[in-house]
Amino acid sequence: MIAQAIIIKNQYVLMVKQYVERGDIVWNFPGGSIEQYESPEQACIREVKEQTGYDICI
Repeated sequence: MIAQAIIIKNQYVLMVKQYVERGDIVWNFPGGSIEQYESPEQACIREVKEQTGYDICI
């Protein structure tokens, strides 16, 4: 399972640039895998921090 965040501020949507295995570049919402010990909300907060450096709250 994965958790993703849709972050909107001042009518802008935050997206992250990612490189996929086949070498393409894609734009996606920040997020990723849910670890065994995490809730989806905790995973979302962690993934946003890892990918963007931003602290968020839900």
